[in-house]
Amino acid sequence: MNNISIALKVFEFNFKHEYIDELLGLAPTDIHIQGEDYFIGPPHNQLKKTYEYNYWEYRIFIENNSVWVKTIIDQFVEEVIFKKEKAIEKIKNDCGMELYVGINFSVKEGLDSFHFDLPILRLLANLNIEIDIDQYLSSK
Repeated sequence: MNNISIALKVFEFNFKHEYIDELLGLAPTDIHIQGEDYFIGPPHNQLKKTYEYNYWEYRIFIENNSVWVKTIIDQFVEEVIFKKEKAIEKIKNDCGMELYVGINFSVKEGLDSFHFDLPILRLLANLNIEIDIDQYLSSK
């Protein structure tokens, strides 16, 4: 079993966040607005910071997954990117974008391998979408 987080991230744009919502037909799971303040650290010692750029994210979480990781990634890319390719093309030159894949593996289960097929790599490259993969091995 593993826990998976997959996201489409859009950042460093100058249009309204709602434009992305409407364009992609997705409700964001996280947004940041350039110039707004946020705080980090424990309640007794918070540090004030300011968002340096606009950020929009659509993310899914799957806990205790037993399906091959590649299958989950391919489904996400199909539903969130491939089916919305024409819409994404409208903003691809006006922002940065990233496909994020985060996987937590257990030591007991071991690591799972996966790859990106050429059609997915071509799609991501055509839409200027970078790939970020984080893999963690946990003893729990």
